[in-house]
Amino acid sequence: MATASFSSILSLLLAVVSGELLQNGGFESLDHWVCGGFQCSLTSDKHSGQHGVKVTGRSQYYQGPGQYIQVTSGHTYKVSAWAKLLSDHSGQTVDLEVAFDFPDGTRDFQPAAIHDHAHTSEGWFHLQGTFTVPSKTVTKTLLYFQSRPDASVNFIVDEASVTDQSSGGGSTPGVGSQTGSHSTAGNLLQNPGFESTSVWDCGGFHCSLSNDRHSGQHSLQASGRSRYNQGPGQVVSVKPGHTYHVGAWAKIASDYGGQTVDIEVAFHYQDGHYDFSAAAVHENARTSEGWFYLEGSFTVPSKPMHDVRLYFQSRPSAGVNFLVDEASCTELAGGGPVTTASLNKAIDQHRKSNINFHVTTVSGINKADVKIHVLQKKKSFPFGSAINSWKYNENAGGGKYRDFIHKHFNWAVPENALKWPVIEAQRGHKNYQTALDMIHGVKSHGIKVRGHNLVWSKERFVQDWVKALSGNALRTEVKQHIQETMSKTRGLLEHWDVNNENLHGTWFQDRLHDPNYDIELFREAHQADPSVKLFLNDYNVVATGASTSAYLTQAQKIKGANVGLSGMGVQCHFGNEHEPDPTAVWGRLDILAKAGIPIWATELDVLSVDENKRATFYEKALRALYAHPAVKGILFWGFWDQAHYAGTKASMVQGGNLQPNAAGRRVLDLLENQWMTDVTETLSQSGNTFTVRGFHGDYEVHVMYQGRDLGSLKQTFTLGKAAHTVNINVHT
Repeated sequence: MATASFSSILSLLLAVVSGELLQNGGFESLDHWVCGGFQCSLTSDKHSGQHGVKVTGRSQYYQGPGQYIQVTSGHTYKVSAWAKLLSDHSGQTVDLEVAFDFPDGTRDFQPAAIHDHAHTSEGWFHLQGTFTVPSKTVTKTLLYFQSRPDASVNFIVDEASVTDQSSGGGSTPGVGSQTGSHSTAGNLLQNPGFESTSVWDCGGFHCSLSNDRHSGQHSLQASGRSRYNQGPGQVVSVKPGHTYHVGAWAKIASDYGGQTVDIEVAFHYQDGHYDFSAAAVHENARTSEGWFYLEGSFTVPSKPMHDVRLYFQSRPSAGVNFLVDEASCTELAGGGPVTTASLNKAIDQHRKSNINFHVTTVSGINKADVKIHVLQKKKSFPFGSAINSWKYNENAGGGKYRDFIHKHFNWAVPENALKWPVIEAQRGHKNYQTALDMIHGVKSHGIKVRGHNLVWSKERFVQDWVKALSGNALRTEVKQHIQETMSKTRGLLEHWDVNNENLHGTWFQDRLHDPNYDIELFREAHQADPSVKLFLNDYNVVATGASTSAYLTQAQKIKGANVGLSGMGVQCHFGNEHEPDPTAVWGRLDILAKAGIPIWATELDVLSVDENKRATFYEKALRALYAHPAVKGILFWGFWDQAHYAGTKASMVQGGNLQPNAAGRRVLDLLENQWMTDVTETLSQSGNTFTVRGFHGDYEVHVMYQGRDLGSLKQTFTLGKAAHTVNINVHT
């Protein structure tokens, strides 16, 4: 009894230290778990530890072990657990659900993590997701497991946890110990907790303290605004060329159909001109959402400043009141690979492996006459481009457009030909052939292809005939389009961008009055073709940081729904004359990497009229992206001035002969010289045992004796993350 008591106390202490809210989350006993109306029992069938908990005898789908937890209004919590079905079913949904009880006797429910279409054959599966506590008084909060639609199905649960992501036990989204991250120390803002109205400028509108706060005693409410760009602000002391992280909690106080709340930065130059930068953006905010976190970053231009002002704004309706609390502005610096040397070190670590050579020679061979040539023939890492399908099919540039693609890229994506408005601009009149001809063409040259995109949620890219639909008619039309398109491309594509730029456009969700329609789109695409990898794809998440945190939240939501999300596409459109900042790029990638899924740079381009500056811009972006371990592929959004939406200022090759300019020469040098392996070792200098550090890909090893290639000793292999050993016996 004493041992059990000590164990319980120790578990509780460890939970408190780690920020864990659940007691006995490992299910080593039935303590603290409520199992009313059904049976809970310990079982040796577990995911870890000694036991799991078996759930049987249920008569209602919502019956499952639960525990009351202590939560804070407005905070967001991360949940995780492992589960397993015990009785066969054609496809069961297992949930972690949260029930909130309020003082007036009412109760609200919120799904925290969902696993759809579970089967007994699947074994243990991971439930993970988040929930946000309503921003009002909650008397009790119950976290519990359920399984539906069949209540008679038995299941096992293990390793449950709940941690606060808003404060205390968890970390604020985007804040951590990873390379390139920031801390709240060194906050440049004064009175960031809004415990008074001092320091904050509220000219032309009204600021007042509110007891509705995220933390502390007060927040600041902005009201009486006549322009969308009015909101509390203050001048901050920043350094030219440096990058800063910003964060704050905000809440819409008056109802609106969907408002965008920003942290904006105004740069006032000494010559009197102004520039503006969106540092953090939260779109489609609603009163019902409660408190939400704004997070992002901005880089100060390297030119003389009069002052820099950080302020909040809300649009499009200036009449909407909003609250802000817990603001921060800190320099993003230190730890990350921000120089060429440190980026190269990261590239060596993540993109190369050892090739270990063991060489023997027969009698009479002079080692000075023996050379080992290690030659990489193909790269494994995906480098590709968007392709103008019409120009490709027409042999634009006398075939030189095709030739350049086939020679220099191993991945491609149709720029426009697979988009629904292009396939079916008029209802019933469809053209898949343009895209299919291009896809078959590049695949015949060993190039893999991404699909872009099934649905585009920004209103201006929705066809008029689709806009005329609503309700079940719209759902049916979208579903049929997804099924038909994925059927026609089955076996041809590696990826599909499912719901393009859904951070910045929610037309389908709004039209159907269903904020979770984005999940349905992924579910339908996954069912249509389970073999293809499904991606999110959006902008302002790496090239700039206004939507980085929002993108992480979206990825966690889709991933938690278990509907086939395999990756995050980060577009990387750097603005006009915008020099990429490796520190900022690395920090934003660190934030997105917390989703735990691969990141692809899907639409990279830089813009400068000066081709030498453009070369530097491309190199900085490429080095930062290629160095980060979460990035699994990089595609340019075009390369030829005659087939790029931005024309010459984004191009790498120009003219009818596709002549590489300074930017193209720099990029090709990186991809085909600096980031490919071509090493020759002389045996008398290297010794019989030596190591070559090589980029991942396909290799040939040639043995040269007295300048002659000993063809019979040639070896080929593919180098991956693991080291590779080559044994050679040199004889003539």
